[in-house]
Amino acid sequence: PVQRIAAAVTAEELSCIDTLLASFHTSFAASSPGRIHNIRLAAEKINGTLLMPGEVFSFNERVGPRTRERGFQEGPIIIDSKIGSGLGGGVCQVSSTLYNAILKAGIKPIERRCHSVPSKYVGLGLDATVDWGNIDFKFQNSFDYPIWIESNIRNFQLYVNIYSHSSLAKREYAIKNYIYETIPPKTRVLEDAGLPPEKISVVQSGQNGYRVKVIRDVYEEGRLVDSEVISNDFYASKERILKKG
Repeated sequence: PVQRIAAAVTAEELSCIDTLLASFHTSFAASSPGRIHNIRLAAEKINGTLLMPGEVFSFNERVGPRTRERGFQEGPIIIDSKIGSGLGGGVCQVSSTLYNAILKAGIKPIERRCHSVPSKYVGLGLDATVDWGNIDFKFQNSFDYPIWIESNIRNFQLYVNIYSHSSLAKREYAIKNYIYETIPPKTRVLEDAGLPPEKISVVQSGQNGYRVKVIRDVYEEGRLVDSEVISNDFYASKERILKKG
């Protein structure tokens, strides 16, 4: 006896994926070998993702645990607003590149958080941090058509492309980030008897904090038809610490 089982996805359903909707890329040319390895590994895991209408994409589910057994290496990560080292360092660049690609395709995230400090590879408010078992990046395919996610690497550039039906390409999206407040760092002075009188040394350099809003403008045939706030993010300032004799 033969039992016929219907395919979860048919060729007819996939035939409507015929157009590149959006593309975004970031550079990791100055990264450490471990970070480069992790970016390549995470990019491979999201490459070829098919998302049917209504389906939710979870970055953590797709990429999986960042463990040594699964091939991830040590790389720079942010720990309590400071740069440290940990398994999977660099994976956030993949999630952030994907985040910008879906914004340009007209998709809005359902779960996303910025880093505690600004990222160098994307603008303020345009990053999407992830942490296995803690922080995820998710979005839903809100279109009536499936979408196909492609990620590839060329010359230390990470590219993420979003494909779907050509009818969706009639809309174009412009992503803008507005820094509406810059927060200067506070300065703390520590007395150090070991230093010569009036001698000052820098223990920790300060860093500005920011409040930034990301807005997406929607255009049809070159005409602005809508504008929406995507996020409103806060990056804390980093204290400046001095030692004085």
